[in-house]
Amino acid sequence: MNHIIFKRVAILSLSEQKAFAFDFSEGLNFIHGTNDTGKSSLIKSLYFCLGGDSRLDESWKQHEIITKLSLAYQGKIIDVIRKSSYFVISVSEGEIIKSEKIFKKTSELAGEIQRLFGFNLLLTLRQNKETILANPASYYFPFYIDQDDGWSNVLDTFKSLKMYVDWQKNGLQYHAGIKPKEYYALNGERKILSLKISEYEQEADLIRRTKFRFEKLLGNVNFDIDVNFYINKIDGFLKQCEELEQEERVYRLKALNLYSRRNLVSDLIFDIENERMNFSSDKIAEDDLTFALNNYDINVSKSNLFGQKSRLYDEKIKLDEEILSIRNKLLECNKLTNEIKSMLSDVNNNFSIKDVINAEAYKTASLAFDNQLAEIQEKIEKISFMKDDVDLKIKEFNNPKRTKEINGYFLDVLNKVQSKLQLPISEKGSVLNYRALTAGKTGSRAPRAIFAYHYALLMTIKRFSTLPILPIVIDSPKQQDLDDELSEKLIQLCLDDLAAVSQVIIGAVKPEKNMIGYHSINLSKKFSLLNSEKFNEVYQEIMPKFNAMLTTLD
Repeated sequence: MNHIIFKRVAILSLSEQKAFAFDFSEGLNFIHGTNDTGKSSLIKSLYFCLGGDSRLDESWKQHEIITKLSLAYQGKIIDVIRKSSYFVISVSEGEIIKSEKIFKKTSELAGEIQRLFGFNLLLTLRQNKETILANPASYYFPFYIDQDDGWSNVLDTFKSLKMYVDWQKNGLQYHAGIKPKEYYALNGERKILSLKISEYEQEADLIRRTKFRFEKLLGNVNFDIDVNFYINKIDGFLKQCEELEQEERVYRLKALNLYSRRNLVSDLIFDIENERMNFSSDKIAEDDLTFALNNYDINVSKSNLFGQKSRLYDEKIKLDEEILSIRNKLLECNKLTNEIKSMLSDVNNNFSIKDVINAEAYKTASLAFDNQLAEIQEKIEKISFMKDDVDLKIKEFNNPKRTKEINGYFLDVLNKVQSKLQLPISEKGSVLNYRALTAGKTGSRAPRAIFAYHYALLMTIKRFSTLPILPIVIDSPKQQDLDDELSEKLIQLCLDDLAAVSQVIIGAVKPEKNMIGYHSINLSKKFSLLNSEKFNEVYQEIMPKFNAMLTTLD
């Protein structure tokens, strides 16, 4: 199983120009110190540096405290520097720095904790019911019992977790392996897919409502139209009108020529019949008879003119017939022109350009709406198939048999530790029964019950969890005047069993008999965890990197 190890802690006060540093062993670590020697402040600083909201002493906030915690994990060294709400995280392998990042608040740090350790618990905020990646404290809470709050109410070390709905249930299932990280990763994927489906459905609904308003605006156009067909028809009408008007102009010109010719022939016939011809050259010129003489070969003699009378009558008849034919053709052209103009007028009155545009707009828009809806529906179906697949995988983790096995193991371990700590044996109990298993106890039974629960939970995590195991930090286990015999038994459980789970760091007022010989530090100077002798060393360790990263912020 993967373990995360605390390597070194360094604490710097800029205002006091004092500092502190301590290197941990990979096994057991004891921190001894009476009240006001900084023991609890040191212990609280560990998970506080990693984004846990431990309740630090108010004086620390006034002294510009900066903390650096170095971790070892999978062959990498992870350095975390925290000042107020700022975090700098540097990951190195050997002498090579793999990444350096700065975060301005704890919520931003959650994504980096997920990336580094695979912690991907999703919790729902009480305030707006939004489901988000849980803050880092939800990763740390099983591994830390704080002196101030952890011994009075189980799982109550980190106050920020109260912002989430059912964080204890979801967090405990996650850590114990009932709903392991794979389940929450799938659950997170499912929520994302569901959100996408919801977004697409909202988009589809918006398109449907827009289409409805568009149809209403256009008066519910309910016919289809080929605009190009009607444009070609109209162009054809206009061309026919133009051709007919040209033909009319030709016919009118022909008719004028025929009328002129017929009138001339009629005048000649009239003159012949009334013997009014004057054959002098001047007269001929004055009466403009040259054209008649040239075209009909009329002789200047009166007798010859009378001989042409019959031919002139025939010519006149033919001219009358041609004129009649031309008039009929003109009438036909005019009638056809009027019909075409009437058709164009009907188009204009009954099917205007606006109608064409509206119909085409309706057709185009309706087709666009339908295409968009079809595309969205295709996306919804695709995502729904993906969601169904995720649901099947999630269902595999909703395994009553596995849950029963985990809770059965938890209860067996709990009974073992209850017996050793002289607590009543619980006939029933599960990982989620944390309140029933710890509440209502008096005297030293309350902290013993809380320790027993944490012990059973940590042993269960070791057995079933796939998460990296964090260091176990226990501050002041000797609570409520716990007698020496029980104190020794409690510490021995840490030495024998919890040390097999992970690195253990225990804070105590004084060392118990079975603590002696392990890696430890004794804090003896009142109100002086930090000292000026360490300031320059720790300053050079922390500040150059922290200041360099600050300059990268916008």
